[in-house]
Amino acid sequence: MARKEVTVELQDDGNNMTFRVRQMSVSTRIGFGIRAMIEMARSGVEFPDGMGFDEAIPYLASSGLPAITKMVGGLEYERVHPLLNELLACCSRVIGNHTQVCTPETIDDYLCESGTLIALYAEAFKINFMKPGLPAEKG
Repeated sequence: MARKEVTVELQDDGNNMTFRVRQMSVSTRIGFGIRAMIEMARSGVEFPDGMGFDEAIPYLASSGLPAITKMVGGLEYERVHPLLNELLACCSRVIGNHTQVCTPETIDDYLCESGTLIALYAEAFKINFMKPGLPAEKG
């Protein structure tokens, strides 16, 4: 089965930008998920008893800002940064018929706003870990 792929349009400093976001391979996704769960456990995030591995990240993503803020507060940036780079590697900038893979070394050449980069991380996270139809945040 082919990996999922989406095209997203983002605004950056008044400029329209197009990105293609492609799902990680299944083995990469599993490794990412395990490392992310290890970091969440280190930061004190708790999950309901009986929750399966495949439900943990979507659960956290749908838990709302207070739960996410609590989790982020306990993370060490140096340990999480490689995970952000893996999300970035799912993204390519589209310019006409040409695509350029986004990397930490190139992203600053064409993005100006931190919010645009966060939106790109979010799109990569969604395509890899969010189940279709899962609400973005619990009410």
